[in-house]
Amino acid sequence: MSEPNIIYELNLDTDPGIGDEFEPWLRKHTSAMLELSGFRLATLYSVESADDTEHRHYSVHFLLESHAALEQSVSEHAAETRRVGQERFGEQLTIHHRVLTESDALSPHAPDMYCRNCSSPIRGQYCAGCGQRSISRVITMWELTRDMVGDIADLDSRIWRSLIPLLLKPGHLTADYLQGRRARYMPPFRMYLVLSILFFLLMSVFHDSGTFIDDGVISVDSEEKLDQAQLDQARETLAEVIPEHADNPELAKKLAEIRDSLPQSVSDGETVPSVESDENDDRSVEEKCNDANIDIGDDFMPWISEEEAEAKARQICRKVVGDRGRSLLKGLQENFPTMLFIFLPVIALVLKGLYPLSRRYYVEHLLFVIHFHAFVFLALILELLIFELAATIQFPTWPFTTVLSLYIPYYLYRSMRRVYGQSRAATLYKYVLLLFFYFFSLLLTFLAALVFTAFTL
Repeated sequence: MSEPNIIYELNLDTDPGIGDEFEPWLRKHTSAMLELSGFRLATLYSVESADDTEHRHYSVHFLLESHAALEQSVSEHAAETRRVGQERFGEQLTIHHRVLTESDALSPHAPDMYCRNCSSPIRGQYCAGCGQRSISRVITMWELTRDMVGDIADLDSRIWRSLIPLLLKPGHLTADYLQGRRARYMPPFRMYLVLSILFFLLMSVFHDSGTFIDDGVISVDSEEKLDQAQLDQARETLAEVIPEHADNPELAKKLAEIRDSLPQSVSDGETVPSVESDENDDRSVEEKCNDANIDIGDDFMPWISEEEAEAKARQICRKVVGDRGRSLLKGLQENFPTMLFIFLPVIALVLKGLYPLSRRYYVEHLLFVIHFHAFVFLALILELLIFELAATIQFPTWPFTTVLSLYIPYYLYRSMRRVYGQSRAATLYKYVLLLFFYFFSLLLTFLAALVFTAFTL
């Protein structure tokens, strides 16, 4: 069982003649005491007395680890404190001391005087040092939900104070964060995670990766001329394919619309959609992949032999051809956010190289990259929502797409100008270099995600 909290209290009374020089001396003496072994923290109080308003009264509470530390303090340092104080201030200073030992709480719900986690003094419900609650209790689900919804709905909350300048003020959040104004905004990394997760979640909801008209089953070419026999064959093919996709109503519906759009007969010179099926290829998946010309050199995967690499490649081929690429596309959709997360430090390293004399740490460049990509995800989320709204109420989306396509590169340039503060010419030069390395690195990241996904199918 741990020892109760032990407080060594110094009470100091000063005459008016000491002036303002006493308190700086007291703070310096308190800091020196904290360097002694066994002292955990100190709190300085200014004591108000209604009976004596002319003199100044101070009280210092030292929190000690044990009685041994207390005995050492009393025997070695208490007398020295009195001697130094009397030499400096003489009769104008009076010092008293006493020891306070933690006793039992008056009620089972009474808060501790000091935080159990960091030993800071507690005033109120929460510790000012670490934020831990002074009274441990189990909160209800209603309270948790109310706090969450209330924070989102509050117009003055950090969410709205972060997202609005993130969208409309390029570089504002990064500049404020670097200047120390941080408490009013969401933490950058948390904001990036929330927006990226929300974007990929909406992508999976609005755009099902398994829904394709041209998914390897049929393809439509509206410019090809067909004769009556080919038209009949197309109708038969569709009749066979549609039931196979009963588990995908959206695809089955689109195939049915294509079937219904076919004319009953073909006039001379008339063009109708043609339907081709890969079912005309009677070869099995195994035969297709075995017949494929797969040549992997030793430089591609030097840690395994060429034979093992080609065997793995044919295994991937069988998987991709077998499900017409659905598993590859789904895996790429799942792995790309992780690869993109790895991509951010690379771009921060590029910025570090572009601004070698900026005297900024690498993490400050990383902060700039995180804020910019958080903005990109926010813009793409708005684009997805507008596209879905446009599909519902039927209005054109090209004006918004055009504005967004121009605003994103402009946003990056303005952010660089605001955060790094260089001239327009210097910023434009580094902006062009950054774009080159950005898209080159993004291409490598995509290829890495594709290879990783293929080899983990």
